[in-house]
Amino acid sequence: MNPTRPQRMVRMFLLLIIGSALTFAGVPALSSAQAGTTAPTRTATTPATQTNNTAAQPTATKPATSYLELGSVSAGINPDTKLEVSGRIVNNSDSDLDKPRLRLLMKKDLLRSRDQLADWAAEGSAGSIIASSHPKPEKDEKKPEKGTPEVPDKIKAHSTHDFRFSIDADKLGLPTFNPDSSWGPRGIAVQLSGDPGSDQGLRSYAPGFTTWYPDPNLVPSKITTLLPVAGPTEVESDGLLSADSLEAAAGPDGPLQNLLDGTGASDVTWSIDPQLIRSIQQRLAEAEQAGQTEDGEAPQSPSAEASEQAAGESAVEDLPQLRRWYTTFLEQSKNRSLIATPWADPDLRALSHSRLADILKPAANEGDSLKDVFPGIRSDVAWPSPGTADTETLVSLRKAGYQNVIVSDEQQQSPESFTPTGRASIDIPGRNIDSLITDTTLSDLLGQLDPDAPRGDSAQHQSPVTPAQQISRIAAETAAISNERTSDSRSVLMAAPRGFSADPAVIRQLVTTLEDAPWIETQGIDDLTDLNAEVSGSYDSSADGKSLPVSTLNDLSEIRDEVSNYNSALDDPVAADTEFRRRLLGFSATHWVGNPEWPAKVTEFSTATAKAAGSIRAVTGSTVTLITGDKTEIPIQVENGSDREANIKVALEAQTGQLRGGTSQTMAIQPGGSARVTVPVRGVANGDVKVWISVLSQTGKVVAGPAEQTVRVRADWENIGTAIVGGLLAIVLIAGITKTVMGGRRKVPETQLAAAVAESEKRLDTAELKIIAERKDNE
Repeated sequence: MNPTRPQRMVRMFLLLIIGSALTFAGVPALSSAQAGTTAPTRTATTPATQTNNTAAQPTATKPATSYLELGSVSAGINPDTKLEVSGRIVNNSDSDLDKPRLRLLMKKDLLRSRDQLADWAAEGSAGSIIASSHPKPEKDEKKPEKGTPEVPDKIKAHSTHDFRFSIDADKLGLPTFNPDSSWGPRGIAVQLSGDPGSDQGLRSYAPGFTTWYPDPNLVPSKITTLLPVAGPTEVESDGLLSADSLEAAAGPDGPLQNLLDGTGASDVTWSIDPQLIRSIQQRLAEAEQAGQTEDGEAPQSPSAEASEQAAGESAVEDLPQLRRWYTTFLEQSKNRSLIATPWADPDLRALSHSRLADILKPAANEGDSLKDVFPGIRSDVAWPSPGTADTETLVSLRKAGYQNVIVSDEQQQSPESFTPTGRASIDIPGRNIDSLITDTTLSDLLGQLDPDAPRGDSAQHQSPVTPAQQISRIAAETAAISNERTSDSRSVLMAAPRGFSADPAVIRQLVTTLEDAPWIETQGIDDLTDLNAEVSGSYDSSADGKSLPVSTLNDLSEIRDEVSNYNSALDDPVAADTEFRRRLLGFSATHWVGNPEWPAKVTEFSTATAKAAGSIRAVTGSTVTLITGDKTEIPIQVENGSDREANIKVALEAQTGQLRGGTSQTMAIQPGGSARVTVPVRGVANGDVKVWISVLSQTGKVVAGPAEQTVRVRADWENIGTAIVGGLLAIVLIAGITKTVMGGRRKVPETQLAAAVAESEKRLDTAELKIIAERKDNE
């Protein structure tokens, strides 16, 4: 039986009275006692200015119940504007939500400190009711107050209902008589409840913020937003990012395209990894080269052809999305502050503490080389992961040429009771290094805009936090910072975490909110770096932030010497060393921190690299028989199992004095091929000689070996026979002379006899006859 009109009016009146009493009394669902576990500051974020439906998507797992999703909140209001809050009711349960009701609350007292903002974000829901929803009016009923949402009597299971509050700001009862002291952030909240007569009761609430700004006199503070240009992480064997992963990242919904769509022509500072830029340049060149070859044109250069081969299957013939993105990226970078990371954006603490620390300087030089693309890019700013910049890391960064380092305010703490400018200096051994200090609260809130960011627990009944709430909290934080000292403009730094990627509409809304807020000004990191830096506060060098295990990086260093020797035999050793160093830096990248697959990937890389470094070798086998002489050669078979041309020499070293070794001439061996290399040697005496065979580079580095081989040294019988015949003739000559003398024939002159004896002795003393004597001794 449907209630009559008077009955409905009485019911509505009673519900309104009960609801108001519950709200002002701080009853069950809204009281702090019922709020459950307090949400961490970073997870209990707040609403923003007018945002679209994209910003309404929650950044946490959707609960299996009824809750709210805030899609827009006016970040700032004044007497001439409206407070607008929109969103939707989500019934994610298996049953209908009966008699849903919405209330918009406001904490009209000024939230004077940033701690008060955190408290409201965690469990703020006790405030003045400034508007309520209403059921759909009957035909002759009085229309409800303008700007309040209409809510149906029932929201079916697994369905939603949109709502919007729009209230004139001059009717909120906020003070206007003293703007300088009354302006600042206020807390707001939307409550969702069901039929009080059922077991549903209060369902959920969503806290947010707005800033009352009745035109006060103040000097705005300034904010720098730093975002990493987060590209793909799939690396090819040449140390560059793969073409197909770059093409996907530059396409619709890819992280690279999202960055451009979100930041636009703003003051947001970009952090650029040289690995990304060099990979894009190389892959685009390969794609263009492949297209020219298909059209029947000759390759531009052998190097281009070789780089295309090195890219393998990742070199696609056309990269339209990547080409288009890169053109726009270069254009948008012209009037923007930029900083360069070292190659592959490595974990600076782990690298500095490992046996790979010496590659930090060349990695930093790769960042400096980006000036050929971005003339104004800063290569003097290092950006370690939060909480990882200990003293040893800072010293390493200073030696590598960095003059500035980005650290968090949890490491470099200020003694002031207000938020100071994020510019200071750190006292380290040798020479100070200047610092740019990130605001941890702002940076955490920014990071939570990434839908894949980890979440903490929310307070009881609190709805999942949406990007709109996060953005409004960021705006309120900046208002609180300016309100701390209205005549003292300070500069703060808000930095996103590595790998940050958010919906471009969300980033665009954040950028717009900060640009439109009259209490804060946006600036690039160049403006912050230009400020004077002084040693201030204490610096916590313990650095307990997450980092890669140093021991694993040390394992990588063990293959360096072997690879360096191998590279020295290749056609372009410098390029090969650069490529290998880039691969090492790739496995030191910050994106590996916390990735459980990293140790296995390092082991796989080390094994494959060691195998490649051993692909050039001398083939040893059965005993080699050598017929001695003054000079001869031993043939050695050398195999090149690598995919590159090798320029090698072979050296032979005997372990005994019976054979004297030598080194061959340099020989080029094609990829996958083999060659017979002759090594000059000299046999001294007979015997089986153990020799060491080594494959050398042109510069003399040992590429392979030494491998052991047996050489059987045997005399040269042709020379020995000649010596024997000569000796026999000398004996016959002496015997004939003796017989003539003894037979009484004509006496031989003494001079002739002396000459014959001398000739015989000479022949008996030759090296050839000595070999005969030695051979008899051996027998």
